[in-house]
Amino acid sequence: MLRVNVRRLALLALLALAPAAQAQEAQPGKARIGLGISYNPVDSLLRPREGFTPVSVNVPIDLGAVRVEPSLGILSLDTDNSGKSSAVDLGVGVFFLMKSSKDFHVYAGPRLVLGFASAESAGGLKDSGVDVRLAAALGAEWFAAPSFSFGAEAQLGFQSIAKLQDGNALLRDGSTGFDTAGLAFLRFYL
Repeated sequence: MLRVNVRRLALLALLALAPAAQAQEAQPGKARIGLGISYNPVDSLLRPREGFTPVSVNVPIDLGAVRVEPSLGILSLDTDNSGKSSAVDLGVGVFFLMKSSKDFHVYAGPRLVLGFASAESAGGLKDSGVDVRLAAALGAEWFAAPSFSFGAEAQLGFQSIAKLQDGNALLRDGSTGFDTAGLAFLRFYL
């Protein structure tokens, strides 16, 4: 089972990098750094994703035709009946930029997120684990001003959600599989 999942991950990474390899010939821009916010509206409104936060703070670092984008997301839920849960996401994306026009950029590449999740039941049972998500991402951003952009990103990913349990008490079921995600971005460049 693990060998099959590793093969799928390798295939997913190759699919993410194939169009990005052509992007290296894109016209390199000047290096710059920014600050952004990503939001996953589908997961936050319709089906909250176990272990991953719907909102993250991103730091896009453009190095010519390549962007490195670390991210951080924090989520904490406390309900009276079922207990507490929290997640801290640390991620990084490596993208190849394809400048289609002065005001419109397209990018593609892999994005990796590690989600450090914990859960505590109302009865005091608790556990923690690490969730992993690797995705092939294709995104675009439109520059409303030279330093400010709106963007969207589509992802096809593989995720592994950790099972959280204290003894025989199940706090959160674990799972692995492929999924899709869509993110909306606001980015401000210095």
